[in-house]
Amino acid sequence: MSLLEQSRADELIGHHYSQIHDFIKGAFAEYRSEYPEAQRLKHHSRTRANIISDLIIDGAARYFAHVDGVFFHEISGMRIFVLPGDIALRFKKLDEEFLPRNQMTNQVINFRNQLPLPGIPTISNLEAGYVLAADCQDVKMVSLVCPSGLKSNYWARELQQDAVISRVSGLFESTEQSDEVAGLKPKTGLKIDENKTHDRKTPK
Repeated sequence: MSLLEQSRADELIGHHYSQIHDFIKGAFAEYRSEYPEAQRLKHHSRTRANIISDLIIDGAARYFAHVDGVFFHEISGMRIFVLPGDIALRFKKLDEEFLPRNQMTNQVINFRNQLPLPGIPTISNLEAGYVLAADCQDVKMVSLVCPSGLKSNYWARELQQDAVISRVSGLFESTEQSDEVAGLKPKTGLKIDENKTHDRKTPK
């Protein structure tokens, strides 16, 4: 697959940027609302990241349920939204260099190297990610990234509620949940690969 230019990404999915920003930020607000500070302090960083990830996916499912032509896939634990324009979008915690720091599976390596995933005939892979604030209790930045390898990005940009600000470009160097949404099965709109999707439960 070829690398997607930043301007082309803007044309294809730019109208979703502010909503992506909002449901990522909203996941942290919901996390703080549902778990008192004393309980949050007991959460391992892995536990917090898993809960936040589930809340982000829930928000994405709710939003994209009302967007025509969006499909959801889960492949070996990787949760992907395929958007019009043949874009595979995944959501991920990122570091200050806009890179994921967790264990890299072969599937993640393929995704970041812009290789197609099984059963998903996409042209471009993008990551919508968040960078944590210093206290790890809120989001410092929401970004959209075009990965170009295991430890490199072609470009990355900050997403804001009402605007998009370019942060990095030309990087060639190395609410109440319904049962349907909680299971990633929104009532309308979003097409689900039933063979690869399973219900998930947020730890309480």
